[in-house]
Amino acid sequence: MPQSLFSDEKNLKGAIGEDYIQKILLKFPSSNRILRNIYVPTKEGNAVEVDLIYITEVGIYVIESKNYSGWTFGNDQQKYWTQTLKSGEKNRFYNPVWQNEGHIRALSQYLQADPRLFRSYIIFSNRCTIKEMSVSKKHVVVMNRSDLYDTLLVELSEKPRILTKEMMEAISVRLKELAFISTEMKERHIEQVQKKSELMTWKNPKRRSESKNRVVPLSRKKGDKNNETGKVIYLNLKK
Repeated sequence: MPQSLFSDEKNLKGAIGEDYIQKILLKFPSSNRILRNIYVPTKEGNAVEVDLIYITEVGIYVIESKNYSGWTFGNDQQKYWTQTLKSGEKNRFYNPVWQNEGHIRALSQYLQADPRLFRSYIIFSNRCTIKEMSVSKKHVVVMNRSDLYDTLLVELSEKPRILTKEMMEAISVRLKELAFISTEMKERHIEQVQKKSELMTWKNPKRRSESKNRVVPLSRKKGDKNNETGKVIYLNLKK
């Protein structure tokens, strides 16, 4: 298949996955803000593309969508995770936890916001079975799309409010500016992604036992529920 057609098919599949996620987010209060495909500048002079940003009173959810099928294996210490297809083919892809950490660093710098304001959601399609998975970071959750609504429902109802509606609107306005960037900056981003997303294929993999899809729990210290202070986190939204 020509490279351009492969890229178009991959982009279409990614957009469909993001559409499904957005439909779930729209079930929550309309006062929350949803942004898609935002290009955030980095201190190195490049840009990172964030699939979805969900701005709520309890914080900012930075969402990386992986509309993959098959089995997925990985942890937050490995540079690459593994996708195993029914055909037996295995593919590697760049650690999405690391990928989203880069997105959060860029957002934190751009908004001049405390990194604790952000939550990292890595969301796989319902066609993907999350197998051997280990994520220890408190602000990171890896899940299937079918788990998103219930996970958010709990967090939005239980976590302390740290953003006012005025602050949410100010953040949204500031980030909407990033939907329009130069062609040169987009091309630079595409080059970066292509370097990181090179896949390595293995043949004749050993089969592994089945396990149920699950949300990876957040790691918490004993006696420190959610590691939350309830204090408003400082934001400097001046240009």
